[in-house]
Amino acid sequence: MRRCGYTGILAIEYFVKGGELYFNEMAPRPHNSGHYTIEGCTTNQFRELCRYLLGEPLQEPRLVAPTVMKISSARIWPRRRPWRRTGSRGAQSPEEGVYVHLYGKSVSKPKRKMGHITFVGMTAGEYDARWRGRFVE
Repeated sequence: MRRCGYTGILAIEYFVKGGELYFNEMAPRPHNSGHYTIEGCTTNQFRELCRYLLGEPLQEPRLVAPTVMKISSARIWPRRRPWRRTGSRGAQSPEEGVYVHLYGKSVSKPKRKMGHITFVGMTAGEYDARWRGRFVE
């Protein structure tokens, strides 16, 4: 990327399975796999991209609490929406530490990312016990 003169974020997504690392995709933008940083970290990928492009010093993101993020697609959506709409894109969860982000897409297609929900202060085990059953998968 240096030889190409690239400036900005280059997100590279990998998956780990059975101790093996698998490349999934590369994106020249903030990536949805890092959206948990919005609430779950001391700084987020969007803020750091702006800081980089403006020549400001970068801040190292630090996890503020255990955080789980659920990408919601047309197929994976809560059985009953655990939030109330606050506008065309906004939503507010009645539960503390649960943040809903709707992407404002008007057309729903199979596997299309429609939004994400971030659960701050929740471990994967706590998410499984309290929330997993609320989603259609």
